[in-house]
Amino acid sequence: MFSPQIILQFGGAEAGLVIFGVLIGLAIVFIPIILFNIMVSRLMKLIAPHNRRMSPGGAWLMLIPLFNLVWQFLMVNHIADSVAAEYRRRGLPLSEDRPAYNIGLWACILYFSGLIPIVGVLGAIASIVLRIVYWVKLAGYKAELERSGPWEQFAHLDAAYGQNYQQPNWNQPGYNQNPQQQPDWNQPGYNQNPPQQPNWNQPGYNPNQPQQPNWNQPPATPPQQNWTPPTNPQNPPPPPPPGNTGGIDLNKRD
Repeated sequence: MFSPQIILQFGGAEAGLVIFGVLIGLAIVFIPIILFNIMVSRLMKLIAPHNRRMSPGGAWLMLIPLFNLVWQFLMVNHIADSVAAEYRRRGLPLSEDRPAYNIGLWACILYFSGLIPIVGVLGAIASIVLRIVYWVKLAGYKAELERSGPWEQFAHLDAAYGQNYQQPNWNQPGYNQNPQQQPDWNQPGYNQNPPQQPNWNQPGYNPNQPQQPNWNQPPATPPQQNWTPPTNPQNPPPPPPPGNTGGIDLNKRD
């Protein structure tokens, strides 16, 4: 990398300073990238394989020149979807639908603004700040997954409900952990309009109060008490039914 002519031109001391400065510059650039890739790789290992949109080794593709300019956008997208899927699988609360996606996306966009004269300096500084914030947020998600446990600990959910099983969001406002079961409309003998239960909590309610009559109900027809047999002049009248003497006192004698 350093030709003998350069070393001879600057001399021994000057050449050593140049080499030392170049090494410092490379360290400043590559050490944060290497540490970030290690963190992303460990984060992907905490996620179940069926929830990973990127393998743990995919973070090291950022070291490929030119290719990393495109891969950084894809990696931000894959990390957001992978973390969100694993959080839903474990039932952990999530403050955003796609974790750290917006910050990572703007960090990548502002990275290219460095090509613009004058304005590019401000864009490059903003990109560095957003990348640091993005790093901190991903480290927080990684720490929470570590506290929750390895992904193998939740393998019983995948075996019982399939790989697409998602825990309910217990922290969602209005979530009811014991929802009322829907009735089976096709069940034989099911009554969709059961009799209404009295409101025991209504003020002044008396459970022993007699039921009010229905004033709109037509009056009932009284039953017939006297029975009158049909008359036929050719045949004698039949005897009266038992208990009805037709007004004749049988105990009276002439």
